[in-house]
Amino acid sequence: ENLVVLGTSSVYNRPWCIGEMVTAHKNGVNIVVLALPKYQHLTVDSLDSCILQGFDMERLNENGISTEAIRDTLLAMSEKSSIHVSLNICSVAMEALVGMLVRGQFAGLVDHERRVQVVETKFVLIADSQDFEANACAHVLRALIIPHLYEVVSDIPHVLRLDEEFPRTIDKAVVIFTSGCFERIEFVKRLLMVHDSGSQVVPAIADEGFRVPTRQTVAHIVDHFGSDIVTPERPAIHIALIILLFFKEIAVVV
Repeated sequence: ENLVVLGTSSVYNRPWCIGEMVTAHKNGVNIVVLALPKYQHLTVDSLDSCILQGFDMERLNENGISTEAIRDTLLAMSEKSSIHVSLNICSVAMEALVGMLVRGQFAGLVDHERRVQVVETKFVLIADSQDFEANACAHVLRALIIPHLYEVVSDIPHVLRLDEEFPRTIDKAVVIFTSGCFERIEFVKRLLMVHDSGSQVVPAIADEGFRVPTRQTVAHIVDHFGSDIVTPERPAIHIALIILLFFKEIAVVV
């Protein structure tokens, strides 16, 4: 019935995102744009500059998506209002918004979960706290997971904020990797905490621009942060191996 488009600054430059929008429009599916920070609303004058910039039109044409169909879809979308999301949206508001977008699958569970101390949770989702899209992805995953795990409150996944103490009780973690995440010392420290907890870990890649780090890039990451993460008890080589361990599992692409 509805297609929600995460309105990022580059969404209209991604051919397969455009393909999904065109397919939805052709089939009479309502398209809702969730406008994130830096999203640029399309105008008639800007449509042509958005179309075909670096697109592989041959592959799109093979799937029945023409230039004219793209233009018609973007024109229709430009006439609709968007839902604007502030950069400073709080986690409660984010969860409420996500709940609406997934059709209320976890209605009534948020308040119940709020009564439980974060330190009691067994399942956390960790993303780069300075990446709005990564955090949005974490909340969407949480909303999709909840219907399968809500029987035990401590199993309800919790998106861990930067200002929260790392729970001592966790045994499951989904770590969301995006471009630039290894530039944040807070994210690297969270990885080390997850490793120390002995939790089962599912790595999730939520950015097509993310590249799995090599030994060389991991060594550079560790050298960059230096004494902020390296200690006599945990030398640089140990930290590098811990980071590489996260990619021994098959990553989920979200």
